[in-house]
This record gives sequence, C-alpha cells and structure tokens, in this order.
Amino acid sequence: EPGQYGPPYTQTSGIQEALNYAANINAGVILGPGTFYVSTAILLPAIGSGLYLRGTSMHLTTITQAPGYTGTIMQWANPNTTNVMYYLGHFRVEGSGSNAGTYLIDLRQAENSIQGLLEHIRIVHNGVAGLRLDGNEDTVTLKVDVDTSEPGIIGVSWSIQYGAAVDIDSFFGTGGYFLAQQFTFIGTTFGPRQLLNLYPTPSHNATYNFIGSYWNYNGTYNTAIYVPSAANSTNTIYANFIGCMINLSGAPLGNPFFYNPTTTNVTVYAKFINSVIQSNTSAN
Repeated sequence: EPGQYGPPYTQTSGIQEALNYAANINAGVILGPGTFYVSTAILLPAIGSGLYLRGTSMHLTTITQAPGYTGTIMQWANPNTTNVMYYLGHFRVEGSGSNAGTYLIDLRQAENSIQGLLEHIRIVHNGVAGLRLDGNEDTVTLKVDVDTSEPGIIGVSWSIQYGAAVDIDSFFGTGGYFLAQQFTFIGTTFGPRQLLNLYPTPSHNATYNFIGSYWNYNGTYNTAIYVPSAANSTNTIYANFIGCMINLSGAPLGNPFFYNPTTTNVTVYAKFINSVIQSNTSAN
C-alpha cells in the first residue's frame, strides 16, 4: 500500500515485498537510486527463471543496516535447496557489527551447479564479514568490491568441493577463504588487509589460476597466501600465476609467500609465468 514502505509496515524498505511479488509472477526487481534501510535480513526467494535483483549502480543504490541492527542484509529464504541462475548487481551494501561470523550478503546454499552472477557490487563491512558463496558452483563474480575492514575480518568465503568458479576484476580488500577443484581469478586485487586462504579439496587436487592479479601488501599479515590442510584430502594444490604482480615489499625478513599454519603437510606446485614478486629482501 502507498505510504507503507517503512517501519512498522516493512522491515526492508519494501524490498522483501517486491521480491515476494516478483516470485509469484516469475519476474525481477529493479531498485532505483537511494538508501534502503533493513532491520532484518532480506530473504531471497527461489524464482523459477532465476532471482533477479538489480540496483541503479553501486554508487547510487545503497542497502544498509537500519540503526540498531547489526545482522545479515540478505540471504536465501531456503539455503538448504539450490537457487540457480540468479543475478545480483549494481548496488552497494553497508554494515557494521561485532559478530565476525555474520556475513552482510550470505548466499551459502546446497552445493550444485548454480550458475549465478554477481556484478558491480560494493560491500562495505566493518566488524562483520562481507560475502559468503559456499556451495555456489559454476558462479561468476565480476567487479565485486569488498572494502577493507579491520584485520581478521574475512572479505569472502567461497567453498565448493566440486566444480569451478571464476572472479573477474574484483577487489578483495580483506582477502578470503577459497576452496574448489578449480578457481580462476582474472585481474583480481588482494589486499591491503589480506588473509588469503587457498584450501585443498577433499578427495581431489585443487587448482588455482591467477591471471593478471595483484597483491597489495601493507604489513597486516606476514605472508601472501595461507595453504591450510584439509581433512580427507590429498592436500595437493596447483597454483598458476600468469602476468601477476605480487607486491611484498613491506614483508618482514624471512616470511614466505606460501605458508601452512597447520602441522599436516600440504604440497604446493606453483608456476610463475611473466609474473613479478617484488620484495625488499631475497629471503621472501
């Protein structure tokens, strides 16, 4: 109803109501410019032809936590099913809080060939994690800007035991946790507050391809890539760096490029092609 797009009538500035209506008629939702306040998580419905939620641009459409709310901004209504062929793009989300286990955009779901697309999204997170894509096989992120937060707050969690995923030209200011049979990063920037973890996959080798990617080190962490071991895994990682710039000029003496924080051996086969590791000491 007109005039009923704020509390107490809606807790999501009308976005939830628009999505529910769109799900009934198999349609998408487009948000105009402005700031949309939410005091509860937007529950993204499964839509037959694929969820479609688009703003005007990441500079003009902002979805943010209402005063006093520090929880997730959007998540699947039913993460235990597969929500396929979805599209999210051209908006900004902002949030803060003290719960590092909370993600502003939490799209984890039952693993499958999801074929989702997230593009031109800016995530400003302070004290909460940014983006969770666990279970989203065959999904692409394009120019997703995950802003820097305080050290130790993860930017992206993307774990898929099978299949592949791709990022193109995104900025992961606080790094992320990645696990897949094959992950390809094209033009991705990591840092300056990076905690980049590449995991081996259970029962499989894992391949990570970096093409034209950039590491922007500022001293928050003392290594470029963490390679923790995984249970029931061969613990073997293949990492290919093609045309990359790895800036470790501020790293303290003797800190490695790869580091395994566990006591279980992890084998890493790394290939560098037309790439530069910039360091102020040969010990790196």
